[in-house]
Amino acid sequence: MNKKTFLIAAVTFTASCSQNKDVSPSGVAFEKEFLDHHLRDSLIERVINYGDPIAYKDLSGIYFRSGMEQEFTGYALRMANDYKSGEACYDVWALLSSKKDESMNNALANYYLLRAAELKSEQATYTIRKVFGKDSVPSSSEYLKQSFK
Repeated sequence: MNKKTFLIAAVTFTASCSQNKDVSPSGVAFEKEFLDHHLRDSLIERVINYGDPIAYKDLSGIYFRSGMEQEFTGYALRMANDYKSGEACYDVWALLSSKKDESMNNALANYYLLRAAELKSEQATYTIRKVFGKDSVPSSSEYLKQSFK
């Protein structure tokens, strides 16, 4: 694991550990799906070991619908970094940008948004215009260098 990946994983893990673990009222209906450990473990294995995009989509749905999206951050990071998934990069952006209290999270969130666009995520391409405007959108690597000088 290179230094950049380690830094990103460490910051994200620390931030996600400090989040409230309440299940949202809309997520209560999906709590049963979340508690199906056999299904979840099977999907996690396929995501971690094989970078399976279908398993990733199913797993993200389970975590997001149950209100446990912050606990999903590690799997999104794994798919984004190890398997170069644009969808996972976008999810990392969404998860990190929801934490408005930390400027480092904002910088990392924007890095993953740029990375998602580079990996052809349609959602990211639309969102990037809202975040950066239409003029001079930097590459993800340029943005990372500027943000962590």
